[in-house]
Amino acid sequence: MLKILLVDDETNVRALMARMLRREGHHVIEAATAFDAINATLGNAAIDLLVTDVLLLPGPSGIVLASVLRQRFPGLPILLVSGMTAQGSVEGHGPVEFLHKPFTAADLRAAVGRVCATEKPRSAGQGWHTLHR
Repeated sequence: MLKILLVDDETNVRALMARMLRREGHHVIEAATAFDAINATLGNAAIDLLVTDVLLLPGPSGIVLASVLRQRFPGLPILLVSGMTAQGSVEGHGPVEFLHKPFTAADLRAAVGRVCATEKPRSAGQGWHTLHR
């Protein structure tokens, strides 16, 4: 089970992705904006994966959010999702995967598996903040 920070400004899309991830047994923290996501990490220090839409309105993009969170959590796996082509790059070391919308639950499950497969295993509840202090 992973603790996943899920960020998408479209409520229905975010709810559907959250439902898909929860069916896989993951704990999902939802946020509508980059600012909400950053605030969510203040109270929930341990996250194992960021899943974010590339274009978040209003405010910073998902790519900017990913770069900011990588500064706090070095090596944090990032899954970018978008209906458009992603432009830009995520700063910091760690795996990045891109998933084009629309996608199925199987596509999402496979993308989560790929982006997290390159990292060393963690015990349940142990996030990147614990491993990289």
